[in-house]
Amino acid sequence: MKLETVAYKNHPVPMIGRVWVFPSVTYTKDPEGDLGISLKELGRLQYGVANAICGEASVLKSEEFDFLMSITQCTPADVAKLIDCHVSSIGKWRNKNAVPYLESLVLKEIFWMKLFAKKAPCPSAYFGQERLAAMARLAIEKKLAKPVSKKAA
Repeated sequence: MKLETVAYKNHPVPMIGRVWVFPSVTYTKDPEGDLGISLKELGRLQYGVANAICGEASVLKSEEFDFLMSITQCTPADVAKLIDCHVSSIGKWRNKNAVPYLESLVLKEIFWMKLFAKKAPCPSAYFGQERLAAMARLAIEKKLAKPVSKKAA
């Protein structure tokens, strides 16, 4: 049985403590008429948010850090090993609600690479935040992530 879908344009979606505005969001209508998001659509939305976070010029907040670890299936121990630090540092950053700036840049690049690098080679002409912004644009150009913006508070 094929379920009916309903698409909303410029639609706000709450995720990881913020509201993100997507160009379109498709809901599926069940036989009782209730709307829900399919797992495929949820994955598309999550990849869009992950791409937006990785391309932002800001430090990672703990909820963003947890979200990126979850979507890439990394544990705190995995992250500590990737950036050569003690796992207790990861816990401290999560408790303080912010990852230090330089570590944020490195982690954003690592998480982006885990999510998108197989289908979109990383641009090498940039460094630091400019590189992250270029990576985020590339994921959108290659249709690996949808553009998304934060809704003003």
